[in-house]
Amino acid sequence: MRHAFIVIPLIFIISLLIGYFYFINYINKHHFLFLNNKTVFDGIAILTGGKGRIKEGLNLLEKNAEAKLIISGVDKKVTLKTITKKNNIFNNIYLDKKSKSTIENAIQITSWAKMLNLSKIKVITSYYHMPRSILFLKHYGKDMMFIPHPVRSKNQEYNNRIDNFKLDIFLFEEYAKYLLSFLILVI
Repeated sequence: MRHAFIVIPLIFIISLLIGYFYFINYINKHHFLFLNNKTVFDGIAILTGGKGRIKEGLNLLEKNAEAKLIISGVDKKVTLKTITKKNNIFNNIYLDKKSKSTIENAIQITSWAKMLNLSKIKVITSYYHMPRSILFLKHYGKDMMFIPHPVRSKNQEYNNRIDNFKLDIFLFEEYAKYLLSFLILVI
């Protein structure tokens, strides 16, 4: 019986670490695969919070002028004119100023997508945030297809041990959030 107090936590920790390494491999390996995805889409959804996301969404919108762009989680002060100077695309951009979390982003994006009759949506967020974002989006938008389009900023690549350790801690936190999100949706 004493061994159970050691074996069970040890199995839990080993499982957690194996899952973490799978998570890291997934986000790093699939980052490049997603960017080469040529799937046709009718919508673009940006989960704000990091550099380069809105710019990437605007670039995709310019290449696919028929698409609708939903920018979720923008500050209340943000307007279309602060996002872009191109008036000709204003009618295709929708700003969500309500969302404050990933789950709220997913609820708002799927709600707007239903209202706009969108079915294939490119999702723009950071590479490490993508698994959790897609998890929530698929939960709330069961009849929609979500196409990951991750963004990775240059300052997310580190070259020394201290920065790598900080990145590992940060990514482990994101992995833990993903696991908790999964459990919330399952329960």
